Parts: sequence; structure tokens; C-alpha cells
Amino acid sequence: MAEYITKEQAIQSLNAKINFTIVSDLDFSLYKREMQEFANQITEAQEKEIKALPTEDVAPVIHAKWIIEMWINKEHYICSNCNHVINFEPCYHYCPMCGAKMDQE
Repeated sequence: MAEYITKEQAIQSLNAKINFTIVSDLDFSLYKREMQEFANQITEAQEKEIKALPTEDVAPVIHAKWIIEMWINKEHYICSNCNHVINFEPCYHYCPMCGAKMDQE
């Protein structure tokens, strides 16, 4: 299964790593300043590349199950997420009301 992060998270992680490396590894102020400028140029280029990447339209998946109850000698199916009631055996694997994926046992 694919995992997703935001572009902003990727950029923040990149910036944090570069800044931590420069601050922790260098003690000479002039050299440190030059390295920081160089790192900023690299970071800006990588930010542009990250922002240019294609995006996916993703949404969190809600998992639920159909709860079967007998009412007046007839089965009714109830969504465990939103309590939507269907009075026939559902032929789909998603709740038509809330969109929950019916994959729980």
C-alpha cells in the first residue's frame, strides 16, 4: 500500500536535516556562512523539484462493517460508522451514506 506525505513535510524535513548538519558539523564562522549559503541554494533547487512533482488526490479511509438486526421478521443492515439503515442485503462494499469501506469483521 502506498504511503503519502505532503510536499510541505518533505521540504521541512529537508531543511531541518541541512540546518542540523551545518550547525553541528562546522565551527568556523566564515566557512559556516559560506556553507549555509551553498546549502540554501541546494535547498531552493530541491524545493522547486519537490513542488513540481505530480500530486495525488488522497482521502483517509474509514473502515466499518454492516451490523445485521432483525426488525419485524426482516433483516436490516446498519452501518457501524454512521448508523445508516438498509432494509435489503447490500451488494456493495461501501456505505452509501458516509462512504465507509465495509471491510471489518
